[in-house]
Amino acid sequence: MVAAVGQAAAAIVSAIGLALSAIGLFLVWSQLKVAKKTADLHALQEFLEAASEQEKRLLSAETEEEKRHNFNEFMNFLEINAAAVNDNLYPKTAYKLVVDKLCSSIAVIEAEPWCCDQIKTSITHSSVFLELRKFYGRNRNTIKRCAEEHKISSNKADNLP
Repeated sequence: MVAAVGQAAAAIVSAIGLALSAIGLFLVWSQLKVAKKTADLHALQEFLEAASEQEKRLLSAETEEEKRHNFNEFMNFLEINAAAVNDNLYPKTAYKLVVDKLCSSIAVIEAEPWCCDQIKTSITHSSVFLELRKFYGRNRNTIKRCAEEHKISSNKADNLP
């Protein structure tokens, strides 16, 4: 009789321990999920902050040399992020927004003759801007759509009084 009570008590304690372990695993899973979302947001914020800084430097250049240097830095920034997109290094939500920003940046660059000339002089061998070329090939239609949108918004701005 005592042995049966002891076995029942041990079974109850084991069941309680199992339930507590399950709750603990759920809490760890929840924390990991929140940490992943926080990391996704952080990656996106860093990208957008860096993109804004690169664009600001390019637009604020006062000399041709400074403009050329800042443009090359911006292109390197685009290249690095194109490589990250090409290799799926960004989390899902950040990935979509980074692709959109890269496409719109490329569309704006293509619309500027000075930028196109600068790219041509920057390509000194086949590996230069290789990741951007891969990205361009995969996102050609989106870049064209962004170019059309940029063209329309530029035309609207030109028609303002």
